[in-house]
Amino acid sequence: KIARIIVMFVVSLIFLSATTDPLTVNKRIELIKNSITIIMRYPIQGVGLGSYLLEQAKFSSKFYLFFNQPVHNIFLLFIAETGLIIGGFILYRLVDLLIQKRLTKGQWLLIFVIIFTGFFDHYWLTLQQNFLLMGLVMGVILSHGVSAD
Repeated sequence: KIARIIVMFVVSLIFLSATTDPLTVNKRIELIKNSITIIMRYPIQGVGLGSYLLEQAKFSSKFYLFFNQPVHNIFLLFIAETGLIIGGFILYRLVDLLIQKRLTKGQWLLIFVIIFTGFFDHYWLTLQQNFLLMGLVMGVILSHGVSAD
């Protein structure tokens, strides 16, 4: 029991002593503005799956050493890549399918975690491990109640 307390204390000290980029919020706001501009430029068809960074690279940045990266929001990223019609339809069908499944509280919690973290980062769509994990989670959730006959 004391070991757990010591580990928690050490981990807390590590996190509290870490320094971050003081402009991170400003950079994320710039990425959000750029993504909205991209959506406005390509509202119907989007820029194409996996092509967001090519379009993002066309924007200049007011920040020194600001690397080209996707918007930190999976919903804006998805709509920018697929367009409002296809992206909206896919999101609508997914929500409709989840509502029809009558999921448990635990399953809704998993979905909420993906949605909540998706508002603040792009890793669910851009990092292979998270993309595979999301597929696994959604597969388990959507197979709920399906018989193996």
